[in-house]
Amino acid sequence: LDDNSVRIVLSFLTYRRLASVAVVCQHWNALVGEDWAWKRHYLRRYSPLFLEDAVPEDTPSPILALVRKELEGRCEGRWKALFCEKRSADRSLRNRIDQGTGWRHRTCDYVGCLAAVRTQAERQRHLEGHRKEVARMAARAAVQKRRADALEEKAAKKRRR
Repeated sequence: LDDNSVRIVLSFLTYRRLASVAVVCQHWNALVGEDWAWKRHYLRRYSPLFLEDAVPEDTPSPILALVRKELEGRCEGRWKALFCEKRSADRSLRNRIDQGTGWRHRTCDYVGCLAAVRTQAERQRHLEGHRKEVARMAARAAVQKRRADALEEKAAKKRRR
């Protein structure tokens, strides 16, 4: 079978089966280790949030593009590791429940963040921290854009002389 046919077959497997067929041969191990399969399982199992989506809505388009450029690629090539880390962190919290509220402990909803949150209020504070982090990134991107625009304007004035 060609690689695309094997990928189609592998796409029907659970993450456990996917991990077990990796030992069939080196070629299948390479195919199983590709990002597409693990990203699919991560997204399906955890329904995660992405930091790109936390960019404030009033962010101008050029700044938004700079922030997204900075954020994109954080996960590429890492989906298998992200899946395994998240699964391991979740398993360590599996049976922990807040006695006061009955809320089940879990990891953060954002991709790549493994922080354990123990209450609904702690979860809200933690998610707000991510939103503030992205807002700071947007502010830094705005400063970078202003500097780049100023340098470009200065260069344009020199060319006109």
